[in-house]
Amino acid sequence: FLETGKIHYLNDAITLLNKSLELCPPGHSEWSSSLGKLAFLHMNKYDACREVTDLEKAIKLGRAALKLCPPGSTTSFMGHIHHGEILHDLTDYLWARFQKKAEMKDLEEAIELYWFALALHPLGHPKCFSALHSLALCLSKRHDSQGIVADLEEAIAFVCEALALHPLGPADCVKSLCNLVYGAS
Repeated sequence: FLETGKIHYLNDAITLLNKSLELCPPGHSEWSSSLGKLAFLHMNKYDACREVTDLEKAIKLGRAALKLCPPGSTTSFMGHIHHGEILHDLTDYLWARFQKKAEMKDLEEAIELYWFALALHPLGHPKCFSALHSLALCLSKRHDSQGIVADLEEAIAFVCEALALHPLGPADCVKSLCNLVYGAS
C-alpha cells in the first residue's frame, strides 16, 4: 500500500492481521503488538479514505494494545513495538479525531498522553522532537479554545526546545513556528 497507494493492499493487510488475531489467543506474547499494528493499519486507511470508522477502530485498538503493553515492555512483530510507540501512536490518533470532531475530551486526553510520551522519550530519543512538537500543538490549540495563557507559554517553550534538538533548515524552522501559531499539524 505504501508503495502503490492501492487501498486493496491495505484492506488485505487488515484482513490478514484480523485472521492472525483470531488464531492467536489473547495473552499471547504478540497480542498487544498485533493490536498496535492493526490500529496503525486502520489509521493509514483513515488517512487514505477519511472514513471515521477507521479512526474509531484505530483508537479502540490502540487503547487495547496499550493496556496489554505495560511501560517498559517490548514485544516484536513486524519490527519492535513497545509501550512508548503504542502510546505515541494512540496520542496521534486522538489528535486526529480532535481535528475531525473538535471534541475537547480528545484534546485533553491527547495532551495527557503526550505528557506520558514525553516522559518515555527523553532528550536524545528519536521521538523526543515529535513528542515536544505534538504536545506544543495540542497546548496551543487548547489555548485557542480556552484562553489559558500558561498553555501558550508552555507551547512556545516546547517548540523552542524541539527546535534546539533538531537541526532544521530555515524553511523547516519557519514551518514549525507557523504550525504552532496557526495550529497546523
